[in-house]
Amino acid sequence: MLGAALPIGLVYVLTPYAMSVYFGPDGFADFGTSGSASWEGVARASSGLFSVLLFFAVVNSTPTDANACANVSTRTAFAPGRIRVFPHDFARLRPRRRCPVTGLAAQFGIVVGAALGLEFAYAPVTAFVLPATVIVTVIIGVCVVVDLACAGYFLRRHNAFNPVPRLLSPVPGIAAFVPALLTAAGIPAFGFVSELSAPVSYAGPVVGVRMRPRRPGGTAAAPSGTGGADRAGPSG
Repeated sequence: MLGAALPIGLVYVLTPYAMSVYFGPDGFADFGTSGSASWEGVARASSGLFSVLLFFAVVNSTPTDANACANVSTRTAFAPGRIRVFPHDFARLRPRRRCPVTGLAAQFGIVVGAALGLEFAYAPVTAFVLPATVIVTVIIGVCVVVDLACAGYFLRRHNAFNPVPRLLSPVPGIAAFVPALLTAAGIPAFGFVSELSAPVSYAGPVVGVRMRPRRPGGTAAAPSGTGGADRAGPSG
């Protein structure tokens, strides 16, 4: 997964640029998930081979993305479970494999329930786009918060002020992620951000409610000796 991050990042940068050139700045606003103004439509119009490659790319990336999401969500839930911001059962590890069994079970139940519920309530495309928008908004929001937290931590905890690692590193990250966060949430703060249509437009409020602070200073009360995942032994 780490080896795939860089080439996939390049693909994500180059392909939207190619699409914007293909359709033009004005036409790209109508780019969607189906029809001629879509990835599949452009692939079919360009070459039959491209459509085949696009199909295999989707088939290959779907289980890979699912595996990566399972790893990220369960390991992310492990950390707040360990400091009891989440129920402490989320910090349970399987003795042999060292995997977070409670997080895996919870993630499986939530994903299956959400997928089936959205599938019955909406069309398949909407059932995919809505949770994807929620997930992307959460991930980008977390990246912004982590950049702010790192800057605040080093400015408060270290007497020697060095602006390069303290500010120069997180500030560009925040500046790059804020427009992406607004775009993902459909908040038209910039001219290039389009409002999302319902029910996808509900993603922003859902994320805002879900990520509101529940326990101010909760991480400060973390028990000693829990600074790393390798220190937490299996429980139960």
